Amino acid sequence: MKNIIKIIKDKILSIIYFEKFKNHNKTIFKDFNTNRIKNNKGVILAEFNAFCPEQIGLSYILYNLRLKYNNPKVISHFSHVILSYGLKRTFVEKLKSSVLQKLGLGNFGIYQSMGIKNFYFPEIDEDCILKTKKIFKKFKEEINTREKLEKFKINNILIGDLLYDCYLKKFYDEEPTVKINDNKFINFSYEFILYVVIWIKFFNKNRVLAVIGSHSVYSIGVPLRIAVWKKIKTFAITPEQICNLTKKMPREYLEFLTYKKKFNMISTNQKLKGIEEAKKRYRSKLSGKFSKDYYYVLRSPYKKSNYKNKVLSKSNKIKLVVATHDFVDAPHCLGFSLFPDFYQWLIFLGKISKKTNYDWYIKTHYPYGGKYEIYQPHERLVVRKFVEKFKNFKIIPPETTMKQIINEGIDGVLTVNGTIGSEIPFFKVPVINASINNPHINYNFNFHPKTREELKTIILNYKKLKEKFKINKKELYQHYFMRNIYYDKNWIFDRHDEMVNEIGYIDQWSYKIFKFWIERFDLKIHNEFLKRINKFIDGKEYRLRRSLY
Repeated sequence: MKNIIKIIKDKILSIIYFEKFKNHNKTIFKDFNTNRIKNNKGVILAEFNAFCPEQIGLSYILYNLRLKYNNPKVISHFSHVILSYGLKRTFVEKLKSSVLQKLGLGNFGIYQSMGIKNFYFPEIDEDCILKTKKIFKKFKEEINTREKLEKFKINNILIGDLLYDCYLKKFYDEEPTVKINDNKFINFSYEFILYVVIWIKFFNKNRVLAVIGSHSVYSIGVPLRIAVWKKIKTFAITPEQICNLTKKMPREYLEFLTYKKKFNMISTNQKLKGIEEAKKRYRSKLSGKFSKDYYYVLRSPYKKSNYKNKVLSKSNKIKLVVATHDFVDAPHCLGFSLFPDFYQWLIFLGKISKKTNYDWYIKTHYPYGGKYEIYQPHERLVVRKFVEKFKNFKIIPPETTMKQIINEGIDGVLTVNGTIGSEIPFFKVPVINASINNPHINYNFNFHPKTREELKTIILNYKKLKEKFKINKKELYQHYFMRNIYYDKNWIFDRHDEMVNEIGYIDQWSYKIFKFWIERFDLKIHNEFLKRINKFIDGKEYRLRRSLY
């Protein structure tokens, strides 16, 4: 009964604060008026989604872009086509969307409060079908490996990585990889290619001035990828960051490529102050305390373990731990790796393990707590199936903390590009990456093989290489500073961490973020936000920062 009352209460509050935010937007952005469109030749694309904090940021971006381009038409495009729902909508789906738009309800009302009247769902026509059939015929003839698939292009626009990751995410297979000749993959590829063709036609038909979206991966990233290729202003936004995507930096989260360069540009005093702060926060995190820098991890994998049994054998053999990934979580998010997906990397390690006399272990993510735990059962299922094939691997129970594993004596950890690469080295344990597109590539506290053969060599000669390998903790502190302090999360909120602490990580995607925003609204802060976004839009910086460094 209590749960029912809570659900009803939350629904009522959601309706109330959605309305309040709509009225708030209409008041502070009263210049939003689509009846006064002056630039009839230009179009701004703004992704339509249900991400409440991003809707706050979008309001400010759109306001500035409209001023910049002399008030052109804004079209809001549906975000999760192909990934969450197909290209062909039913009559009921179309009717529901039409009614919600007409009445200005839910997220449609929020977008309308930004002055948006036009909503776009990709439309299939005969011309696009004919073009798709021609492209698809060539696709089936030429794309016969996963490596060719991830580099597949349409009109010279890289699309294969988006197709690849979207397929993995949509289907959650027990073997999370692409099987090129599988009918399910073939049928999916046709629909994905058709989707891309429709978008290319849209861009060719319209003079697109700017594009704003939430993801640079999956099918969600298709409009952004096309815009980047055409050198159109392209912005990817999350509650934590806004990125200016370009041909040189076409994805989100690529700031790690310039960590050292940016660090060397700040003053000596700032470096000393920043490193001291980073050292304090980094050591606190690795002591097992909750870290506001990684607030989605509600349970620390570095705290004292409650798992009482020993997990490593007492042998004198080299002990390597494979730290797995969420197998369907955009393996191409940061770019290309040594393997087209996380599962192929795992299979490679399974085969290599048979050529060694090591103790091999495999560890899935520690239970996060909160929302993201719903994704963890799939990761564990994949690992169980893998160990059935490669019986020389031993699964370390997920509730075992890294502190216990380290104390029992591991020699090394393998990852593709995981965060663990910046954590475990602190305890003098080397990490072997399987991608040069990893967040630690600027530093020497990891192994960074450039080819599969080099990865194989490192593993087979690990004892000798480990003895020579040195870890500089100063580099670890510098990396932490650049990732979590220099590049802060405060592009929307003055203190993003305080917002998360007050309303909760999950609730930032609910009406509670609107309540938080409205109750703390200040005209001075509002005007500063507008200036900050305007400067970023006109500048060349990849990511907006507000830190003191």
